[in-house]
Amino acid sequence: MTDSGVRVAIDPIINELAARQHGVVARRQLVAAGVTPHAVRHSIRKGRLVLVHRGVYRVGPLRAPLERYAAALLAFGPEVVLGFTTAGALWGLIDDPPGESPVDVIVPRQARSMRKGIRIHRLGAVREGERTVRNGLAITKPARSLIDLANVLPSRALENALARGLRDGIVQHSRLERLVDRHSTRRGVRRLRELLREDEPAMTRSHAEEMFLELMRDADLKGFRTNARVKRYEVDVLWEHERVIAEIDGREFHKSSDMFESDRKRDSVLVGAGYTVLRVTYKQLNHEPRSVIGRVARALGIGGERRR
Repeated sequence: MTDSGVRVAIDPIINELAARQHGVVARRQLVAAGVTPHAVRHSIRKGRLVLVHRGVYRVGPLRAPLERYAAALLAFGPEVVLGFTTAGALWGLIDDPPGESPVDVIVPRQARSMRKGIRIHRLGAVREGERTVRNGLAITKPARSLIDLANVLPSRALENALARGLRDGIVQHSRLERLVDRHSTRRGVRRLRELLREDEPAMTRSHAEEMFLELMRDADLKGFRTNARVKRYEVDVLWEHERVIAEIDGREFHKSSDMFESDRKRDSVLVGAGYTVLRVTYKQLNHEPRSVIGRVARALGIGGERRR
């Protein structure tokens, strides 16, 4: 068969597979579609197929945004799903890991050896009700993703992920409780159960907010919500009953004059609606934590007459 003939014979098959798999194909798929091993080798020599994992190829030189996830799934077969931090990031429960971090996949216990760039979790097949397909990728559902994240995340990071999921409607409290019961013996699930028993898990968006949250909990100034809606604004921390708001200005926070004026207008609207607005800076959190506690306690009416 001529070079031209080889390309004509397999190009439609390659293109069809690549179009629905984020630009990657598996050797076993090509062979199952009738492509000969010789034709596959020919395409590799010509640069039409570029090796990503053993038996998995990129079609052409350009990488699709979700290529590495699709390639990781193809490297192991149909029973494999994306999970743990990969699933958490794709659902928006956690931030994207920095750089080219390994792709987390959940595989059957008898799965083959490790592959470069893929982190294997041998947990057996994921139940039908705990997996789905998103953007053409097999992935654990958000609630199951949180169960897996409870195995690997520190407590505050897990709370943040749970808060994001509940706030954005990605997970439902009742559904997650049932799943916690099903996976009760897994590591970390007890922490997740305890978080579900709290009034509302707290979400933070900066190191300064994290410092403030820890400070308030250490001082037993609880009963707040984070990133709550008040009027038309989203505020950092809200004590709803006491009508107290804390806005946290992080270390990386550099205001322009327009931003400064916008914040003053925002504060004025909230004060006019009957709220006490406290502005807390990173410097104050770092060097004057007792002063910050005192300001919040006084605003809450603790240590003196309760605010009415």
